[in-house]
Amino acid sequence: MKKAEQMEQGPRPRGGRRLARMAQTAGVLAAGALLSRAEKTRHPIKPVEAERAPRPKKHRLRNAIAAVTLTGALGGGGVVYTNHLDAKIEALDDRADEKNEQINDLNAQLREKNTQTERMTKIVTSLVDVSPEAATGTNLRDVSELPGYGQEVSAEQREALRKATVNIAARPRGTDKEWTRRGTGVVVENTDGTPVVSTATHLYGQERDWVMYSPGPVPEAVNIGQASPFEYGIFDGHTTDFITPLAVASDIAIDTTGTTDVALMGFDQTGQQNLQDRASMPVTAIDTAEVAPDHILLPGQEVVLFGNTVATDNKFAGGTGIYVGRLDQDPQAVSDTIDIVAVHADRAQEDICYFGDSGASAAFPGDHLSGPLSGRSTTGYGPEGAVLADDPAYGAEFELWVEERLDVNLDAFNIICSYAVAQEVDYMDTYGNLNQVLADPFDIPYPEYTGGK
Repeated sequence: MKKAEQMEQGPRPRGGRRLARMAQTAGVLAAGALLSRAEKTRHPIKPVEAERAPRPKKHRLRNAIAAVTLTGALGGGGVVYTNHLDAKIEALDDRADEKNEQINDLNAQLREKNTQTERMTKIVTSLVDVSPEAATGTNLRDVSELPGYGQEVSAEQREALRKATVNIAARPRGTDKEWTRRGTGVVVENTDGTPVVSTATHLYGQERDWVMYSPGPVPEAVNIGQASPFEYGIFDGHTTDFITPLAVASDIAIDTTGTTDVALMGFDQTGQQNLQDRASMPVTAIDTAEVAPDHILLPGQEVVLFGNTVATDNKFAGGTGIYVGRLDQDPQAVSDTIDIVAVHADRAQEDICYFGDSGASAAFPGDHLSGPLSGRSTTGYGPEGAVLADDPAYGAEFELWVEERLDVNLDAFNIICSYAVAQEVDYMDTYGNLNQVLADPFDIPYPEYTGGK
């Protein structure tokens, strides 16, 4: 993908991760020694001089004690007690001196880090199309300031999405070869009441390329279900044994405009019967570029995610994220418009947007579904920023790009999930095109199949 049951993923404390992200983006990782991930406190660029600890006023105290001793008020033990206090005072003096030295050392480190921040800011802003304010996180909104913050997905919505999320697997058509998992889909009820599976067009990349390079004009959507050299089966979302599918797609409508990464899978009557009880949400719940009034999304809303990833060995997992907004001109170049969800995970195994979950949808408050998962990026996992198959420099750059355009600080998150948004003039236009071609198979012969994919 260009990018356990239900794990809550709340925002994490903001820390010094932003400077590390800038170092990744600029490719200047030598700053790592100064940017230890153990240092979790982000400082402003302007050095803040720490206040010196007050020194004990030892002479005044000693004079008072001596005066009392000389008048005999302390009796015979006065001299001994005075010596004891002298020792205590000297110890306090030493501790105060040591503390002041530590404060001075910390101030020096702070000045050095601020200098490093200024240098990194200049480098980052010269390489990435962001302002210095965005590069340093200055004046960006916290997610808690977003208008939808605190709105949660209901238990009923969570269960509906969990049940509707399925695996998609493929094998060469007309063979008894093993099914190989391709991605994720969500069973929804189509406008005619039959169940269909919403997923991502890029799962059918080979077929899409064939269509795009076919002679003659290419329609905005085509049905490659019967022409493809592969057959695609639907399996329960919780299974890891791809033996007997719940249904095999008879029709697969993919978008060919290159502006959105959406697809619909249709089934024969037997397949429809096997999937019907999973289709508790309508296809119209999937958001589009022009939304109906009851489908308006609010940045800050909780988002619930389910699916299977390569990192979990295709085992079903769930989690939550925060919706931070919608963007046009996706630099990942999969869809022209994307919905952005920010997620935190300490390990790739906890990353619900990891490779393999392409085509999954996210549930929003108000019985709303996102389009299919189309892309992802990460700045790395855990204190060391570990990665498996990602480019953390790109992840840092993309995160800065998102922060700049959506005016939100994402320091508490390390993963961005990008969900495709159907391009429409009228509501359901794109999905209407997909529905129309579900009953109209593409009639250009597919090139002779020569091997596995």
